[in-house]
Amino acid sequence: PMCGGGAGAVKATASTSLRGNYGPELSIDGDRTTAWCEGDSGMGEGSFVELTWSTPHVVAGIEFMGGYAKRWDLLEANGRIKQVTFFADGQQVGTRSFADPLASKPEGADPKGAVSIWAALTGPGTGDVPLTTLRMRIDEVYPGTKYKDTCVSEWTVHAFDPAAEE
Repeated sequence: PMCGGGAGAVKATASTSLRGNYGPELSIDGDRTTAWCEGDSGMGEGSFVELTWSTPHVVAGIEFMGGYAKRWDLLEANGRIKQVTFFADGQQVGTRSFADPLASKPEGADPKGAVSIWAALTGPGTGDVPLTTLRMRIDEVYPGTKYKDTCVSEWTVHAFDPAAEE
């Protein structure tokens, strides 16, 4: 039922990806220490990652970790998501804004220490209409202190195939 954590019926693609091991499949692998990082020349506004299911799915909700959440220093060094727009089968279905995840960094936290933040729930989903593609476009970012790349460690889409439920 979920995309993320190794769901095989969904494929992740992106407008661009940073060279190296930062492909879009890493944004749905269930591992917050990996990330998709956009590969545009700027901070990534307009870049997107898209999920495609082999059969229509209904999206019930989305959990989202918009930054490189492997370590506090990497979260700070790279761009973090401030606002995204979601598209279902090419149609805009919503825009969501997020607080800067660095705001939850404990005082005195080890910069090389694991990031201890929870994914934000972007909530209610896309209604009862089945879809085959869900795109998340970066609209605004909190800039990183070192790199002009914006990353998404994880987005878990709570979705189900209504035909399989019958």
